[in-house]
Amino acid sequence: MASSSSAVPRWKYDVFLSFRGEDTRYNFTSHLYDALRRKQIKTFIDDELERGEEITASLLRTIEESKISVIIFSKKYASSPWCVDELVKILECKKEYGQIVLPVFYHVCPSDVDEQTGSFGNAFAELESNFKEKMDQVPRWRTDLTNAANISGWDSQVIRIVGLEIAISEPESKLVNEIVQHILKKLNNTSSSDLKGLVGMDSRMEQIKTLLCTESPEVHIVGIWGMGGIGKTTIAGEIFNHLAREYEGHYFLPNGTSNVEGIFVDLDSSQKIMKLSSVAFARMYNLRLLKIYNSGCGNNCKVLLPQGLESLSDELRYLHWDGYPLRSLPLNFSPQKLVEINLSSSKVEQLWEGNQHLVNLKEINLSNCVHLAEIPDLTQAANLESLNLQFCTSLLEVPKSIQYLDNLSDFNLRSCTSLMSLPSSINLKSLKTLNLSGCLNLNKYPQMAENIQYLNLNETSIEELPQSIEHLGRLVALNLRDCKQLRNLPGEVCLLKSLEIADLSGCTNITRFPDFSENVRYLYLSGTAIAELPSSIHRLCRLFALDLMDCKRLRDLPITISKVTSLERLSLSGCPAITKFPELPVSIKVLFLDGTAIEEIPSSVEHLSELVELHLQNCKRFEILPGSIVKMKSLQKLNLSGCSRFRTFPTVDRVEYWLSYLCVDGTAIRAFPWTISTLFPVSRLEMRNCRNLDWRLQSHYRDVKLKLLRQLYLNECNLLDMPWSLSFLTKLEVLDLSGNSFTLLPTLAKLRNLEYLILRNCFKLISIPELPPSLVKLDAHNCSSVCGLSDRCSEVEGNIFDFLLTNCFSLHGKTVCKYNIIEYSVRKIQVYAKRLYTQMSSVLPGTSSVCFPGRNIPEWFGHQTQGFSLTIQLQSICANNQFLGFALCAVVDFGFLFKNSGGFQVKCMYHFKNEFDGGHELHSYFGGWLDLEDVREISNNVLFLGYDPCLECTKYDWFGKCSEVIIQFYSEDRNNNPLQHCNVIKCGVCPLSAQDDNSCDFIMPHPPDQSPAFVPTINPTEAEMTINYSNQSNETDINAVGNCMENQHSLSQQKASPVDHILHTSTKIQVSLH
Repeated sequence: MASSSSAVPRWKYDVFLSFRGEDTRYNFTSHLYDALRRKQIKTFIDDELERGEEITASLLRTIEESKISVIIFSKKYASSPWCVDELVKILECKKEYGQIVLPVFYHVCPSDVDEQTGSFGNAFAELESNFKEKMDQVPRWRTDLTNAANISGWDSQVIRIVGLEIAISEPESKLVNEIVQHILKKLNNTSSSDLKGLVGMDSRMEQIKTLLCTESPEVHIVGIWGMGGIGKTTIAGEIFNHLAREYEGHYFLPNGTSNVEGIFVDLDSSQKIMKLSSVAFARMYNLRLLKIYNSGCGNNCKVLLPQGLESLSDELRYLHWDGYPLRSLPLNFSPQKLVEINLSSSKVEQLWEGNQHLVNLKEINLSNCVHLAEIPDLTQAANLESLNLQFCTSLLEVPKSIQYLDNLSDFNLRSCTSLMSLPSSINLKSLKTLNLSGCLNLNKYPQMAENIQYLNLNETSIEELPQSIEHLGRLVALNLRDCKQLRNLPGEVCLLKSLEIADLSGCTNITRFPDFSENVRYLYLSGTAIAELPSSIHRLCRLFALDLMDCKRLRDLPITISKVTSLERLSLSGCPAITKFPELPVSIKVLFLDGTAIEEIPSSVEHLSELVELHLQNCKRFEILPGSIVKMKSLQKLNLSGCSRFRTFPTVDRVEYWLSYLCVDGTAIRAFPWTISTLFPVSRLEMRNCRNLDWRLQSHYRDVKLKLLRQLYLNECNLLDMPWSLSFLTKLEVLDLSGNSFTLLPTLAKLRNLEYLILRNCFKLISIPELPPSLVKLDAHNCSSVCGLSDRCSEVEGNIFDFLLTNCFSLHGKTVCKYNIIEYSVRKIQVYAKRLYTQMSSVLPGTSSVCFPGRNIPEWFGHQTQGFSLTIQLQSICANNQFLGFALCAVVDFGFLFKNSGGFQVKCMYHFKNEFDGGHELHSYFGGWLDLEDVREISNNVLFLGYDPCLECTKYDWFGKCSEVIIQFYSEDRNNNPLQHCNVIKCGVCPLSAQDDNSCDFIMPHPPDQSPAFVPTINPTEAEMTINYSNQSNETDINAVGNCMENQHSLSQQKASPVDHILHTSTKIQVSLH
């Protein structure tokens, strides 16, 4: 205990290390010092290798200025007079100042130090013999060694385990770590002693430390609010002292407000509206960087200034405030030090008044400021480089002061729809990009600087370009798309040697092919009134892409186009006057002839040896495909969709190319294209709406190349049956059989790569076949005759899945059939949950779901209610660190008839509550359909059953402190907008967890008076799965059952009872995670 009369010295070091360098300098002591330094513990270590016999006064003072002394007793420690003098001084400081002393007995026994015996005693005897002139100090040395040996410390040969001492050989790193952690605790306790006498400080500190959630990976900010002088800084400083050493970098600002130099706030990470005081930044005199932004795609302002804003720091260099809510910046704000200002999507009408000194300003971004009526005077912004005013729809004019911006390189006025005119001259020598796209009322083009490189006049009302355009000697890209008033380009455009890209698409009054420089590479002329191309087109020796789509008057191409050997992409789609296949250069790689009047492709097409894609979609007169097409070695994609007169493929006996994509949708073919499919390794085959198709696959299934097929589309082909040999397409990943008339399908279990099975509008289909374990999506919408899932669907894989059985009205009220679907889905959920639990890094996370007609929540959902919201107590769930997420269920009432092109999805909103920080909100989506082309008509009630692993909440520390969660279900479209006429009328939740025996355990029903029908099997790569079934109190272990398929047929024969009685008994399914 420190003497009350002794003045405690000012601490300079946290730790003083006393050691014998000869024994431990390069091993234990160096390791301990390094560990202390990494924890930001200020430690004194004497680095002198050779030390004198007398201890220096400065070293004695260093000992006094240290909070803690660590004495490392080693075999030769007592042979050094320097070391024992350090020991004497350390024990004096312990007595006088209360210094903490921590002994470490490194390869010596504490009893040997206490009694000066053994190797340690030999070293002390050596000291006595070498320093006989100090014999008067020997008794003091002996006493201090004994006293130090009796202080609690560490024996390097003893490990303490919960009160026990066990002699064991352990790595020194464990001993070092234990010492460092003990010192950290002592230092924290020491700093807390400074608060003694301050009432209530300890409890306030503990409360704030709890709010900081230091174990969470997230960044937490806690504000301490209150009147001056009540101890806010004191508490903050003490918390800093407690926590600082846990971080590599730390700094404490005692006067925080005035010293703040930068503020960054991501509004996208907050769900709440922030309200700021008008004096929020008043005392931040040194604020240089202020960024309040949306990192996501949302632009909604979440910061309100109800009383306005009185001031901003004149030291600001960078100001970025998305959605700034006021009409202007503070009147007293001086922007002279600003380098960049970004107020995009804000309500600002003007930045500031008058002529400001803006010599440092380089970038202004006011995009989407729809209320901005005028640009400030920029006369003194001589260094401005970028000015972005796109979508400033209220902007009426650009001031003449713009001409003084000699350093301006990027000027964006896109979609300034109210802009009527520009200054007559924008002669800015540094301007490289000018974007006037969408300035609908702009009809005159100003005199422009010669250095401009990118000029965008898309969708303006410009009628002509001035002849002065010839002076734009560095122009690279000219965009005049959809300039409906533009009639022709001046002849001088051919003088633009730098021009590489010219876009005149949609310029409907352009009747003549412009004379372009031979350096042009991309020409877009779609939708123009051009009737012919000049024979001089061969001069365009660098032309890479030519787009003539929808040039209705174009009848032919000149033969000289075959000399444009740089041309690789040509589009003549939508040119109905084109009747002959043109002569083309051998360099062509992509050719679009969709919607032309071409009747056949000449045999000379084989010379197009570089052609990769050939598109003939909706060529209604096209009939003949030459046999020479097989000589086109590079052809990979052939699209004949909509060629309604095309009937057959040429007969060939050899092939020289690798066609991978073939589309014959809506053609008149009668037989499957064996010539193509058996010779080429087609990976995607599309045959939609081939209503005359005679499907004869069975005799060709053994062909190796056909087995490479990955995607097969046979929609609306009027098929009455499918051959059993379909199962030999083992590489198949996507199979679409929608709109056909078959009643049954062969087993698909052997298609182990199949992920997507689409059976929409198969009105006569009675049963969904045995499914492959890998299936991710099943869509059986409008399969109104389907009564259930095949009894043989036994094997599953742990992946996310989405099963849609909307408008399968035959399922309604059929208990056994519906049970098959639920049971199969639940087993997929179980295996998926197990994989997430045991193989997290290799599993794609996500939600899974199944939906079908229904109105009752299964009874094994222990938490269920009428309406869209329910509350679950989480104490027992959060206490279990093996929480696996929630099984979810919602019944949606679609009314009499629901039809929505905007998609549908069920949103699940979680409101987690705790007593510390007000709680957390998360959400997920399960069930529904979101594809743009997926428009469904739904009536009555649909039951959505899904699984959410809730990975977002389980990775955070706050989840374990939550007391309850409110879960709410909503109907939304694909853009996350609520659907007013689709109401969630019932909902249910079932928490899932792995039990102490490493299993996923929850209750699954089986139909009344019916024994369980399925025994899941697992792939060899999966862990062992154990299934325990119970009916009330009786349990039967059927883990060893080998083949239960013979017993499954009785289930399908069972008389269906009403769905209301489906869950009167239950089956307990337990998946072991060995």
